[in-house]
Amino acid sequence: DILSNEIANISKKIDSINNPNKKLEKNVNNNFPVHNLINLIKLKLESGINVNNEIQLLQNFYFSEEKSAYLEKLQILSNKNFIGLNKLNKNFDKKSSEYLNDYYLNNNKNSFIKYLSNVVIIQPNFNGEIEDETVRLLARARIKLYEKDLENALKNLLLINDSEIYFKQWINQANHYIEFKKTLNKLFK
Repeated sequence: DILSNEIANISKKIDSINNPNKKLEKNVNNNFPVHNLINLIKLKLESGINVNNEIQLLQNFYFSEEKSAYLEKLQILSNKNFIGLNKLNKNFDKKSSEYLNDYYLNNNKNSFIKYLSNVVIIQPNFNGEIEDETVRLLARARIKLYEKDLENALKNLLLINDSEIYFKQWINQANHYIEFKKTLNKLFK
């Protein structure tokens, strides 16, 4: 049984060499389905846990010449640390508070509010009707972030003035996550 599975795997590899346009060849015996490995990579990435070992395991599967470039890119991306979605959410909330504090101070000439800013930290309230466009964009970005839709969260955030200054590290982490997920998805199209 094991020998027949190995023969089938070798036959598929030879066939794929003769036909380079084929997609990813999966392990015939399905003892270790590749989708389980992909799910593990996604979970670890979302948790901020290193995925180098799992990316190394992907090398045990046969990929066409075209797909091997994506595997190499994943190896490079896995060497950069991603903090995880929970920390990314907390970082977003902290930076949002800092941004709104400065935003309201700069847009408000009231000396009482300036005095209060030394004592009170502004926490965004994203519930209910939001009239201010900047706060609305920040709220949309936060909603998309909590939905794990970092691409749209980032798009909304980048529409805000000076977001690159306040959210620089957050933007870098979000871009890394987005790039990793897109590359992983391209590997298995």
